[in-house]
Amino acid sequence: MNLLLAVIFSNYKQHLQDEQQVVRKRQLDTLMVIFERLSSQESTSCISFETYSRLMRSVKPEIGENLIEVYWTTLDVTNKEHGLNLKQFNELLLNLNFELVQRNTDKKILQKYFPSIYNSKPSRIIIDFVNSDLFRAIINLLIIGNAISLAASYNALEWFFLSLFILEAVLKMYAIGVKEYFQHRWNIFDFAIVFVSTTYSLLTAIIYSLKLNREVLDAILVIRVLRLVKLIGNVERFKVIFGTFSKVIPTLITYLRVMFMTYYIFAMIGMEAFQGKIVQLKQNDTLAEVCNDTRLNGTEFARAQYCRNNFNDYLSSLILLFELTVVNQWHVLAGGFVTVTSKVSRLFFLAFHLCAVIVVLNIFTAFVIDSFLNQYTLSKSKEFPWIQQENIISERLKRKGYRVIRRYDNSEQSEAVPRRRFNFVKAFQAFIRPSVYRRMTVVLETMRDEERALLLRWSGHVDTDPTALLNLTNEAS
Repeated sequence: MNLLLAVIFSNYKQHLQDEQQVVRKRQLDTLMVIFERLSSQESTSCISFETYSRLMRSVKPEIGENLIEVYWTTLDVTNKEHGLNLKQFNELLLNLNFELVQRNTDKKILQKYFPSIYNSKPSRIIIDFVNSDLFRAIINLLIIGNAISLAASYNALEWFFLSLFILEAVLKMYAIGVKEYFQHRWNIFDFAIVFVSTTYSLLTAIIYSLKLNREVLDAILVIRVLRLVKLIGNVERFKVIFGTFSKVIPTLITYLRVMFMTYYIFAMIGMEAFQGKIVQLKQNDTLAEVCNDTRLNGTEFARAQYCRNNFNDYLSSLILLFELTVVNQWHVLAGGFVTVTSKVSRLFFLAFHLCAVIVVLNIFTAFVIDSFLNQYTLSKSKEFPWIQQENIISERLKRKGYRVIRRYDNSEQSEAVPRRRFNFVKAFQAFIRPSVYRRMTVVLETMRDEERALLLRWSGHVDTDPTALLNLTNEAS
């Protein structure tokens, strides 16, 4: 099986590489068509700044003139009159994966009403400590300690840990602001756990003092254990595993479709071939122990009382096929049907094992292995194209008077992206499906008098498919 898995994984990788080459070729062909359309109206074989601006407004309707200028700056064009050549236009598609938005520069409430206190030296020490790795390490140790105390049912420390977690939330709100605090999904998750835990502890104390029945609150106790999930956002190795799992979820739907089709086909064949051969009878029936067929007398199938595992209806067929998929007493189940029919029936079970277990499951396993290797490699490497491009963009913006500050997703950001209209579907997808690649954030701040602030975030795609731009270029051409 391991050798077969290795062969399937190797073929899967080769097929994936061939498919990616086809996609890249199609993208390059489409890119050439777009470039010819946009540059055909120019005197030179380049895209002018005016055409570039119209294209940017079509691609990003919400974009402002400042951001159009900044994206132009990332292409390192010496003069607007020269325009963009094909190489720079291709680079623009890659740079569009970095989302530039104006940073929220509003002062925090404490900074606005109590500036002397908030900007004091002790306050800055607290803020720096909250944003440090030491603070996150302490919180991780507290989470592990709380989990151990819960596992040992040592409730005497519950209020101690709960007080520290409340203090953590208060310190974070103080350091980055209340509004910015609730713009991070991990902070919302942590606050919900702390709120539920506090409510549970208070209600438990009230019920205990009044000697009431506390069984209603037992279900809430499980929620406190979810605090361990927060370690996923703080520990890099956990993030790799979670990132792999989140990537598998969309593909899992396709896999389930293939598996359902396999189940459906074999369930229909099984119902036609074995329906009524094995029957679950009442216990007082004389043939109940042999599943309504005396030929099963003395077989392991009858001794294990597998009479419910039959093909008499569609639901029972699916249950039986699932047991065969996990190879649960596979030989016993197959032997029972062979006994009541003929040895030819074993071919049915061998065919299902070949299709569902050896082929489909191994393909899915190969996909999971490939996803994990990619996620782990990307989390360690610093030489991938998008990371190199991020460094190039940062260097070009520095030369144009921007101050670049690097930040990563696993660190607390003191700057937040302005909120747009809330979309629950996109918000949920963003929560369960982070980027396959390590997302890198860079805060760009101009050195001009107005000190405009920008946030640069990697959206997670190495190649932007230019096919979607074809319709947009009709107006420009």
